[in-house]
Amino acid sequence: MTFNTKAPEEKCNPSTPELCRLGDLWNRLGTLSIAGAKKDSLMRSRKMFIDRNLPLVGHNNILGKSLVIYDDFGPKARGERLACSR
Repeated sequence: MTFNTKAPEEKCNPSTPELCRLGDLWNRLGTLSIAGAKKDSLMRSRKMFIDRNLPLVGHNNILGKSLVIYDDFGPKARGERLACSR
């Protein structure tokens, strides 16, 4: 008999969002595709995400929290952060 030793958050993906940690948008919603040119922006960069596990009210609300978007292919001078917001 084999046992699955993965923690629930390691099984997190868009088809099983209930196993994701709060705030783990990458695994729950997938990666962002950001256009490199204005002519491609409507086709690539305009998306709406709905996440019912991200509360806007209550003790664990996300209002006032930071959002960081990472870029794996960013220049060394900038680092891997593409954008930050608060």
